[in-house]
Amino acid sequence: MIPSTPAHLWECAAVHSLNEALLSMGHTLIVIDNNDDLLSANPKNEEEEPINNHLLEDDSISCRAVAKLAIALGVDTVVVDHNDNPTDRLLQQHLESALEEWKERDAAGMIAVEAVTGDDRLTDPTKDGKVLGRARFGGRVFRWPVFLQGMTNNHSKYENMSSSLLRQDDEATIPISLSLPPALEYDVQDDTNYKTTLCLPDPTAAGEWAKVLLERWGPVTEEEAWRRASCPIDSPHSTPPHSLIPRTGDETPPVDRFLGEGKPPSTRLSPYLRWGMISPKRAASGQVVRERDLLWRDWSYLCHDRIHALQRGAPVILALDGCCLARTKKERDMIGDVWGGRHDSSLFKNTSESTTIINNHHDDPQNEEHSLEENLVFAAWCVGKTGAPLVDAGMRQLWKEGWMPRRLRLLAACCLVEGMGLDWRRGRDWFEHTLIDHDPAINELMWQNAGLCGVDPFYSGLKWEAIEDAESIVPGDPHYVERWISDEQLQWPSGILRDVADQTTSPPIEKVRDLAESRRRHLRKMGVYKAAKRVAMSGVRVAWEGCPASEVLPGEVCAIGRTKLDAVDFGIRDLSDPEIRLDRNQ
Repeated sequence: MIPSTPAHLWECAAVHSLNEALLSMGHTLIVIDNNDDLLSANPKNEEEEPINNHLLEDDSISCRAVAKLAIALGVDTVVVDHNDNPTDRLLQQHLESALEEWKERDAAGMIAVEAVTGDDRLTDPTKDGKVLGRARFGGRVFRWPVFLQGMTNNHSKYENMSSSLLRQDDEATIPISLSLPPALEYDVQDDTNYKTTLCLPDPTAAGEWAKVLLERWGPVTEEEAWRRASCPIDSPHSTPPHSLIPRTGDETPPVDRFLGEGKPPSTRLSPYLRWGMISPKRAASGQVVRERDLLWRDWSYLCHDRIHALQRGAPVILALDGCCLARTKKERDMIGDVWGGRHDSSLFKNTSESTTIINNHHDDPQNEEHSLEENLVFAAWCVGKTGAPLVDAGMRQLWKEGWMPRRLRLLAACCLVEGMGLDWRRGRDWFEHTLIDHDPAINELMWQNAGLCGVDPFYSGLKWEAIEDAESIVPGDPHYVERWISDEQLQWPSGILRDVADQTTSPPIEKVRDLAESRRRHLRKMGVYKAAKRVAMSGVRVAWEGCPASEVLPGEVCAIGRTKLDAVDFGIRDLSDPEIRLDRNQ
């Protein structure tokens, strides 16, 4: 198992870190191969019913694999992560069913399944419904401001935190470990059970890029996660952001903390949160990470857990999907003149080796004759050749470090969707490929919102081309743009990405500004921004267990505010309307 993306790389490093901690306590990890036919096979050898579309096939296979291994080990209890949502309940039922099937075949004893609430949220998932409130017409209305206010006023967020987590002195490192049960007598090298285990994946097996990336980030440990949560690494008293010297773990953490005034410096804590090196509650106790940012994370998880369209990767508001696409020839020509039309197309004819990354896997809304130009525009965005300084700096940092500030992620998304007129899915897939902290729930929510077809498309019409806001967007780092838009040549994969990066120049900022302003006028005139604002202000009503909404199943969108979905008229004008003109003289 060789890491293929920064997120997978970090996951492997985190697994190694966890295993080292367990080894120090006389335990170890057992990694199960889901592709092992012996594990994934149905124990009754019967033809299976189609898997529920809200339970991934991998999860179904995992349940059978865990059940078989639990019986082989002779355990009496299996503990599962459970956040009190339909998907987790279904997963638990599937595991119990798999245990029952294997037990009957192997004549094993009873194995209990214990569900515990995970520590991946700052707030209590069981209070989600109460915070959202019951809608008069059924279901619950999803609105970020309501969730934010409700959870901010909820004083029980830290109820289950131990006293060690609440200490504010610098010597508080990691929580006091709970006592573990006796280690199982299980030889992972035993020939009988060898097929049920895998060696832990080597984080650096992917090659030099993996080693360099981990060196730039420093230790992948719980101690380092707490250090970052209790003191921002971009503060004037710690390692300068431009040097990014890996920490050795011996330095004394600075005592200055962010006290909540203005915008906090970056902690770069997100990959540690994503892969369980620190819990949101513990991160909040460090008094550096903004509570609002942690609540946005909770909001993303809530939406992804409860709205089935997000789980499927399908737009929440189907009627608004593609509302920002450049569909007419005039629009595409204008965009191509800024990015795609500046290139000699003959340079990019033989670029099949990079089409896997460049071409998205969903249906192309445009015809084939425009696919090359569209790919060139997309490649310019990927390699940071858009001509918008903040976007370019962020995209280059993304490739180099697998990370960029959250505000820049919003600007980069707006550039791709509203500015370049490309499908939001392409950006979603690129972020999945490049982010070291990639989280399916957060990434899907952000990109659907950027496509103005998500549950909360509030950030529409952002001035992604602006250059005056660098200090406010990247606090404490006035040289951010200058540092990342440098002469340093980044290493890109062969094909269209390398060709665009090495053989083209960024368009002049004046041309980019003209295009950005024209595109915003065009989308405003079409009524796109007005439609997005309506969704953000009214909220998306979703059918909820115990709060039925007509004939819609729980998890499906049934209305925008009080208006049923099939009766909503967003008022977006026909793209072929001759009165809509896309030119710089509007």
